[in-house]
Amino acid sequence: MTRRKLLLGLGLLFAALAPARAADDEGGTLPAWQRYAWQDLGVIMTPAEEIEFRELPDAAALDEWQRRFWLRRDPTPTTERNERREIHFKRLETARELYPGDGGLGLDRRGFDYVLFGPPDEMLEIEDWFDETGYHPARVTWVWVDQEIRATYSDWNLDGEWEQAHPELPSSRPDVRYRTEGQLAATSLDDEAGLQEEIQMLRELRTANPEAYQNLVRKMAEGEVVNIQEVQSEALMAELFSHKLRDMEARYHEKRREKKDPYAHDFGVPPLWGVFAVDCFRGEAGRTRVEVSHQVRVRDLNFEWDFDDQVFRGGLRRRVAVFDAEDRLVAGEETELPVTAETLEDTRTATLLPGLGALELPPGRYRLALRLEDARSGAMQIWRTDLAVPAFPAAELRVSDISFAASLTAGTEPAVFRKGEWIVVPHPLRSYDSGAAIHLYFEIYGLGTDAQGLNDYLVTYRIRRRAPQLRSSWLWLREERVDPAVSSTFADRHGGATARHPLSIAAGAFGEDSYLIEVDVEDRISGRTASASAPFSVVPASALR
Repeated sequence: MTRRKLLLGLGLLFAALAPARAADDEGGTLPAWQRYAWQDLGVIMTPAEEIEFRELPDAAALDEWQRRFWLRRDPTPTTERNERREIHFKRLETARELYPGDGGLGLDRRGFDYVLFGPPDEMLEIEDWFDETGYHPARVTWVWVDQEIRATYSDWNLDGEWEQAHPELPSSRPDVRYRTEGQLAATSLDDEAGLQEEIQMLRELRTANPEAYQNLVRKMAEGEVVNIQEVQSEALMAELFSHKLRDMEARYHEKRREKKDPYAHDFGVPPLWGVFAVDCFRGEAGRTRVEVSHQVRVRDLNFEWDFDDQVFRGGLRRRVAVFDAEDRLVAGEETELPVTAETLEDTRTATLLPGLGALELPPGRYRLALRLEDARSGAMQIWRTDLAVPAFPAAELRVSDISFAASLTAGTEPAVFRKGEWIVVPHPLRSYDSGAAIHLYFEIYGLGTDAQGLNDYLVTYRIRRRAPQLRSSWLWLREERVDPAVSSTFADRHGGATARHPLSIAAGAFGEDSYLIEVDVEDRISGRTASASAPFSVVPASALR
């Protein structure tokens, strides 16, 4: 019998004995208008999205669903281009050409993973082979390094469609074990006692890591000589990597099951370091003023020398986009912030450059995207976050978000940072030098007033560690909470139902740690109360350079 005929016969045998493959999907049960979309998107739909997809009533609803599907994955939601969508269809085209399958998606297991995870970083191949135990189909292992996942595939049915490979177990046939141990004995130069130790090592390898043992059997079947050095090498590699590989394979199965999108967009430019924060205040006509503050380091920007004005000039582009619960763009803001520096040394400092953009939104739930881009180098950073915009009803006592500041000064310029008679320079990093002061700002709405139009209220603030320390007493055999809090109360009285409060606290009163500030307001006219809280940290000065 020729090898080709033998392979064909074995293929039919495997097809008969192997369990039926689970279909990649149930797309065949869908109507035509839905099935074609399933074939394109089924690979990357999450389980929750699959449920949504199957409940769509018609093609019009499908179009709207696909729009939102891709918007949620858009790495650059502040631009018209959706790079994630482009990459997906390129992967899909490549996978259908290289890794076709009979399932509803037209892909085998490798093709499915290629579309979901992208091209593997490493591809390890083992050709098919024979030994006394029979025929072993070829295997290929794919590794995605950054994602730390690993998958192994095999053409079990010899039909060109690769599936997830099962671990190869070593043969229990005594003649195979005898031949393996015999070859080891033939190549060993040790004494009888040493040989027995080496054979024992081989047997332990067979139990502890069947895949490593099977690799030795495969080498012998292909004519290679297996000696004690080979056994020691396989044992060492198994000891070093088997646990790691099992973890990688477990992560692979979890990601494939949940279809977590691992896509990381390559902007083609260096990332721009930065931080941002979102704070909400009462706006006009029942709306809420949403302030998006940010900071970047001056040294991360590119500057050019202006010969006319004798200064270094740079710039930062900012774009804010807000999407509602239906993933529709409802608000946006785009501006360029000029930056100047007097000397070359000034352009190389770690000074945090602040910025602030503001939008008026109705209360509700939104998704916000912020892009910061160096105007000259193109280095950029994009953030996306869910946003709950609160209401500030006129009839209720409310406290705004607590906004942290780099400085608080009386004045009117720059107007973008103006809060009444105060200039509040934003500090979204929320980390303060232990030798400096902690600056913050908040507003109070809905205060009651007396006949003269004056309000009367108490403000109490407390600062405590976010993670209280525990101390054990050896004497009393119990644990005590060590949670020293700094607190203060002050009264205020002035005109109107709204109050603005800047507040500065010496950071030296705290150790280097993460803290929570809680602000409670009691309206002494109406008896109502309201509160707000926010985290911040105190760090050594060196951490901010």
